[in-house]
Amino acid sequence: MAQYIYSMYRMSKVVPPKRTILKDISLSFFPGAKIGVLGLNGSGKSTLLRILAGASESTEGKRNVVGGKKLRIGFLDQTLLENAVTAIQHEKEKSLSPLKYIQSHMTVDEDEFVDLAEQEWEIRKTLSGLGFSKEWMEGPMSQLSGGWLLRIFIAKALLDKPEVLLLDEPTNHL
Repeated sequence: MAQYIYSMYRMSKVVPPKRTILKDISLSFFPGAKIGVLGLNGSGKSTLLRILAGASESTEGKRNVVGGKKLRIGFLDQTLLENAVTAIQHEKEKSLSPLKYIQSHMTVDEDEFVDLAEQEWEIRKTLSGLGFSKEWMEGPMSQLSGGWLLRIFIAKALLDKPEVLLLDEPTNHL
């Protein structure tokens, strides 16, 4: 395994009004590292995480991921909750349970065999660890608050078993 699993260099991001947030940076994340990104509102923290996750491009430089396409990067974007709440509010009668929602959104490799009973057990165990009762796991998501919805997305991110997990404001709404 490579000594480090993530590297990015010579990246900069220009944010209106033509303000450079980051310039000529180099980051390396070592296996097992837990790193926090701190800064004022609007300082580029979410932008940096989106670039690291590959969800956004930098305006200059390049992002280099050691491990290439095989490296599994999990990303919990803070806008995910807003979008989910809107979608759930528009489809209350069709709302899935947290258990079914996670099952339908699991990331699975094409050549990977999935034991559905094992998968459901893992989902239940993870949701339970995040405070869900059996009733809440099986009840409609439309009855849950934003904080409980966020826990569903955290569970889904954990269950995908990424090698790098990027969480953008994971404690909002908790």
